[in-house]
Amino acid sequence: MLLRETERRRFRPRLWMLPAGFLLLFTVAFARQVYAVLFLIFNIFYTALGGEPFPPPPDLIPSTLIILFNCLGGFLLVFFLWLGLLSAAGVAAHHLFLRVLG
Repeated sequence: MLLRETERRRFRPRLWMLPAGFLLLFTVAFARQVYAVLFLIFNIFYTALGGEPFPPPPDLIPSTLIILFNCLGGFLLVFFLWLGLLSAAGVAAHHLFLRVLG
């Protein structure tokens, strides 16, 4: 038996458990809104494939609009911030490369 090797199996937290736990908590907390967004996405795909669109329940419309606004706004904000960061890094590297060449 090697050093520090034990016979019993211990619980070791994994890195994936934290985001998975937050995703589960978010899904449980906002189940109705998640259902509204999934209903909207299914309805769009079903209509695109030639089906007749289902009318959404009236209580899902406000929550769907809020969730879609937050998702699109949040993802677009992070996307443009990341794009700016990568562009700045690329310009800085190009500038340094030109400076080294003389």
